[in-house]
Amino acid sequence: MTMRGSVLISLCILIQLCLQNTVKAEDGPVLQTKYGALKGEYMKAKGKDTVVHSYLGIPFAKPPVGPLRFSPPQPAEKWAGVRDATKQPLITGDEHAPGNYGLLDQVAALQWVQENIHSFGGDPGLVTIFGESSGGVSVSLHVLSPLSANLFHHAIAESGTAALDVTSNPNPLALAQAVGNLSGCDISSTKKIADCVMQLTEDDILKITMELPIPHFGATVDGRFLPKPAAELFESHEFNKVPLITGITDDEWGFTLTNFFTPPGWVDGMDIEQIMPVLTRFTPTLRDESVAELVLNEYLGASPDRIKIRDGFREMSADFMFNIPARNMANYHKGPVVHTKLGSLRGAFLTVKGRDTIVNSYLGVPFAKPPVGPLRLARPQPVEKWDGVRDATKQPPMCLQDRQVSVVEFEFLAMDVEIPEVSEDCLYLNIYTPVKPGEEAKLPVMVWIYGGGLSLGSASVYDGSVLSAYQDVVVVLIQYRLGLLGFFSTGDEHAPGNYGFLDQVAALQWIQENIHSFGGDPGSVTIFGESAGGMSVSTLILSPLASGLFHRAIAESGTAFWDGFVMGNPLLRAQNTAKLCKCDSSSSSEIVDCIMRWSEEEVLECSNQV
Repeated sequence: MTMRGSVLISLCILIQLCLQNTVKAEDGPVLQTKYGALKGEYMKAKGKDTVVHSYLGIPFAKPPVGPLRFSPPQPAEKWAGVRDATKQPLITGDEHAPGNYGLLDQVAALQWVQENIHSFGGDPGLVTIFGESSGGVSVSLHVLSPLSANLFHHAIAESGTAALDVTSNPNPLALAQAVGNLSGCDISSTKKIADCVMQLTEDDILKITMELPIPHFGATVDGRFLPKPAAELFESHEFNKVPLITGITDDEWGFTLTNFFTPPGWVDGMDIEQIMPVLTRFTPTLRDESVAELVLNEYLGASPDRIKIRDGFREMSADFMFNIPARNMANYHKGPVVHTKLGSLRGAFLTVKGRDTIVNSYLGVPFAKPPVGPLRLARPQPVEKWDGVRDATKQPPMCLQDRQVSVVEFEFLAMDVEIPEVSEDCLYLNIYTPVKPGEEAKLPVMVWIYGGGLSLGSASVYDGSVLSAYQDVVVVLIQYRLGLLGFFSTGDEHAPGNYGFLDQVAALQWIQENIHSFGGDPGSVTIFGESAGGMSVSTLILSPLASGLFHRAIAESGTAFWDGFVMGNPLLRAQNTAKLCKCDSSSSSEIVDCIMRWSEEEVLECSNQV
């Protein structure tokens, strides 16, 4: 029985990857393939006992010369005897030819791997393609191409994707005519250009290539390898469904870009006038003066300092060339869509360190109508249905509170946490589940209630993905109204209070009705919280309104038995609040009417005085 390893096919265009720190052993292995025998080399990596067999320069197609120039690659022919496979192949200029021939060569190589890699101990059913820079672009183009379907099973695009505009050739005829002009060819027809270029020597081709402006050539929408523009294929999800990793680094290639695209003496500084001709070559949208002004202000500011302008240009170039295309490509791979009785939600895929489980997150899911206008100081009302697919990839706003307190708190703790804005419209919950949409599952549900003295906190500063992945549970983080809007009371029918607790009840009711759509079991719900969240947990245990909505409870560092938790005289407190905030305190109705008229800013101002 033989053990087959996964196969990594490296599509390296700009940088050739070689074995490092290796030593050659004597003689070499001889391997039989269906094309003929190959003699390779034994190699050992320093520090490892493993012997690696290397076979270099194996032909996977006929040489693309003579009549095969500008043609799809043709299958390699068999050879007699034992072929020497101990020398690196020659590097040619063929990848610069228009018509996607370089990409078709890569397809031919992948087809060869499928047919022959078993002879080398590889598994043709477990092939990963990976590449960097234009190799990464090639990888993502293979993800898009129907010709590459089933030739690989995983893909890694490093520092380059097909979403980079300059990797495509929107006007191949114009480029062909430019080549024809440089070659002294008759450009009156495409046939005459092609016939002329077919007669060029390799040296002529190299010389012409060096005279062309960067970028030279790119992928062409040929209806075969690339049936549509890359953006259209991404948007319509017409691509090979394989796991894909793509990534970038800080200052991606910025130190090198400037050597290619900047005027002499750029090291000593640059002027804005020198920047625009370069940027518009790669980013046509910057030809719009209003767009250009916004972008330049973001990266360069108003400083006349030529060094700062130079550094800003370097960062901007790297972003336009690599970072933004990588993000755009990632955005094309939209997250999971789950269907509930209220409407559909599009979430995001999350990975957790140390676990293979993919967690689906759905953020900012409404569980009640926004408590604004006439619904301020009122019981939460059931949320209405929505049309289409709702975006559930962004954190919801925090309920009305002093946001700066949270900012200072996390800065003091040296924690890098993004603090959302605040809003009255805040009755949302976040869901983290390891269950794929449509899968049948009944996992336990954990419902988190945050603390913060009933005046601070939010679901947005917590992440339930780790708990979900490691414990195989559905995690729900709920939000509830805080401070004056959540717990103000006159002790009578005008403002009975407990709105924050009623929000928690409404969230639990929503979970009972909808959590099955996320793979959760409504019959196995545990509520847990800390500090004021722990107090909320024990209060829900006491409330008949929460009966049957949960089945276990964990109160951490807080319970409802704290003496100061329940107001003894809510009307007196309401009157004091009204006086501090310049409201008529003569009756409960006057106090409530005054608060109902306040803006969010006035609510916060009054809350800070109480």
